[in-house]
Amino acid sequence: MVWGQEGVEGSRKELLQLLHTNAVLHGEFVLASGKPSTTYLDARRVTLSGRGASLVGEVVLASLGMPRPDLVAGMSLGADPIVAAVAVASDSIPPTIDGVLVRKASKQHGTGRLLEGPWESGQTCVVLEDTSTTGSSALQAVSALRSEGVQVEKVISLVDREEGAAQRISAAGLAFQAIFTLTEILQAE
Repeated sequence: MVWGQEGVEGSRKELLQLLHTNAVLHGEFVLASGKPSTTYLDARRVTLSGRGASLVGEVVLASLGMPRPDLVAGMSLGADPIVAAVAVASDSIPPTIDGVLVRKASKQHGTGRLLEGPWESGQTCVVLEDTSTTGSSALQAVSALRSEGVQVEKVISLVDREEGAAQRISAAGLAFQAIFTLTEILQAE
């Protein structure tokens, strides 16, 4: 992992290129928001690759700034690889951040949990998303975390599709940051 502003900027540029080359699909799609689209960004094609996961961990970790939150969390399945990448990256550059995965519904067996991972009420957390369209997944994660006493004040999305998520999340009283916009990825060379 390269650290320092120049290293992070180089990693950000490499990640942008990976997303442009490997994650952009064209066709007829229905997004998680229910909206139709002719462009789909399958970020998992990058976030689940070895190089992509390393870059995502580094770039998102750098975007958290200092002081760092105790936790990063996100809705399963899209945020899972991002949460894991940031937790792993933080171990190389302390303080370490733990990851929490938010289920869409409580388990019907075992502990019946909605949240998975090492967390405690009162801890601070940033919610992560792979792709934001309306912001509803992030807000669902925030609600689940807050119901367990976790303090959430910010959402970071790997990609903002620029279709209202930033405004909706901000209207809910949360800070919103996008690592990339869909426009930026589509225009990358």
